[in-house]
Amino acid sequence: MGLAFSTVKSARWTTSRWPKEHRRPDVSFTVHRIPARIEHEDERFSAIRNPPEGKTR
Repeated sequence: MGLAFSTVKSARWTTSRWPKEHRRPDVSFTVHRIPARIEHEDERFSAIRNPPEGKTR
């Protein structure tokens, strides 16, 4: 695969924080990664609905 284990592990964790129905295809993976650290789901899902200006594709 050519990627470091830590890279794959980080990507997998980020993905696990975003159920399919809460992912935004118009928002970059990096923008999803930042609020993935928010523990409370409602707060996390709200954050992705309003990404920082200029951070959508």
